[in-house]
Amino acid sequence: MSKPVVVLQDLWMSFPGKRDGEAIHVLERVNLEVQEGEFVCIVGPSGCGKSTLLNIVAGFLPHTRGHVTVEGQPVHGPDPRRIFVFQENGIFPWLTVHDNICFGIRRDNPRREEIFRHYVEMVGLKGFENAYPRELSGGMRQRVEIARALASSPEIIYMDEPFGALDFLTRLKMRSDLIRIWQEERKTILFVTHDIEEAVQLADRVIVMSRRPATVQEVIRVHGRERQHRRGGGEARAGSVRNPRESVRAAPRRPTPPRAGPEESPSSEHGSARACPV
Repeated sequence: MSKPVVVLQDLWMSFPGKRDGEAIHVLERVNLEVQEGEFVCIVGPSGCGKSTLLNIVAGFLPHTRGHVTVEGQPVHGPDPRRIFVFQENGIFPWLTVHDNICFGIRRDNPRREEIFRHYVEMVGLKGFENAYPRELSGGMRQRVEIARALASSPEIIYMDEPFGALDFLTRLKMRSDLIRIWQEERKTILFVTHDIEEAVQLADRVIVMSRRPATVQEVIRVHGRERQHRRGGGEARAGSVRNPRESVRAAPRRPTPPRAGPEESPSSEHGSARACPV
């Protein structure tokens, strides 16, 4: 097995409440490892803290307690070696497709145009090099953002519901494109989604979060052979997502625990791992 590149150990996250001394507990006792080259999806009830977790790993939010390491180093902020793809369009409206994709490539890189041509063809936007975002559909703009992320040669890609604002048919096409790109590039991807079927279609493992304050309730492994078949055949069968969906629906509302003192260390709580029957 490849080495873990993302490691969360006993991670806690709280936000200040409206009243003095009051805290809103969002995450507690989160333990998770992501292996190099792995595609991991995080699902859970609405508002449970999935995006908060991803923002902590990406370095946009400081955590309250615990340890977050990426490639063996503590996370203290964003890193250009790790790219974040947002749900809303993150491309620059005043730049063309060419300039958006090339934005993260150094101007003195002699392979700059070669890299651009490679990724514009990979995401199926050849012929739109000089188009502006306003001239593209939502799915095409999302492909520009994915191409820009890949062109900068990141080691890890974080994706926060990147297809959530797209219509159903466009989402299906984007899932298929992302699977194909991942198979070619083998980047490590940590992907947040509220769509159970999307998670099972895309992921090596599905991380199911509990209700807030959230922890890892369950880790569901997707069988490789069936996963490969789904990639060739589009949408996952309804039966293949039965258990992840039940896990999310059955997620208990966790009581807010008392805050531990400096000398106290909450016991680790790993989610159970099992294979997803498909």
